[in-house]
Amino acid sequence: MEKTIVIYDSDSMYAIRFMEYVKRRGLDFDVLVFTEEESFAEYIGLHPIEILLLGEMLSVKEEQLENISHLYILSEQPLEAGEQGNQRIFKYQSAEAILTKILTDYTKKEKVSGYNSEKNDRKVISVVSFPPGRNKLSFSWSLAYLLSERRKVLFIPMELLPIPFLTLTASSDSNLSEFIYYLKDNNSNVIDQMNPLLCCVDRLSYLSGLSHGLDLLSVTKEDIRRWLVDIRNSTDYETVVFYLGCYSEAAVEIISQSDKVLVAMEENGEDAERIKELDRQLQLLHIPTGPDRFQKLLVPDPGWEGRAITMQELKNSESWLCAMPYADHL
Repeated sequence: MEKTIVIYDSDSMYAIRFMEYVKRRGLDFDVLVFTEEESFAEYIGLHPIEILLLGEMLSVKEEQLENISHLYILSEQPLEAGEQGNQRIFKYQSAEAILTKILTDYTKKEKVSGYNSEKNDRKVISVVSFPPGRNKLSFSWSLAYLLSERRKVLFIPMELLPIPFLTLTASSDSNLSEFIYYLKDNNSNVIDQMNPLLCCVDRLSYLSGLSHGLDLLSVTKEDIRRWLVDIRNSTDYETVVFYLGCYSEAAVEIISQSDKVLVAMEENGEDAERIKELDRQLQLLHIPTGPDRFQKLLVPDPGWEGRAITMQELKNSESWLCAMPYADHL
């Protein structure tokens, strides 16, 4: 059954414009608007609502709450400094800001409530970036975010010398390093240790942040095998996207176990030569590199050298446009 976002607000112009924005985002939700109590009561009496955005001047009955999974109040006034509660959102801000807050909160609550998906739906995707570069990282973030609008996605950027890229509010200074510590402890429950270390941007969960690049080099193929087995057996994620910015034992094992490998390339001869050498070495290890699993692609240069960018800049970039057709077919 398709999940539903319902906007129930007496301001019909506001509600319709917000609905149009959500529909343009192409999220995996039906979007409906109600402005009258009678029509809303008739609908909710027959249909469950996944997310309800409720105008502050309106209300729902106690028996209707049973049919609402997540309720958010559209406040007429800005929230005061220090005011808590994810249920109240200032109505008169950008539609993007409202939707970002809702989807981030919704994603976190889905994890806690134990969202289920079929095990055979799990997919591991690797974006290979040898050497790493901001244009390749831009493509990877874009791809992961676009996929997260359709399914539950975990994004894991792995590079030895990470540099600031996105100005995200969630802190992840050393979360990946902390997780590696637990990963190498065979007595740990990998998923239970990983989930509290994840950050979110809208519906996309990500695990990043290194204390030292050598932490990545300490990860063995046995560690990766155990991690991926647990991920594929978990009900938390449908797709995991790895950004591989370093060539290591762990990276080769991830490539070996990936359902799809996207080899990101810049328009220069050196990248092409490196990919040829990568292909040769993988074949020596008997890792298939045929077109059914491997796909080479040229990534555009967004021209962001030397500075971190906002998510909105990423969404307006050539990298985003480049990633869209891949997200549609993966």
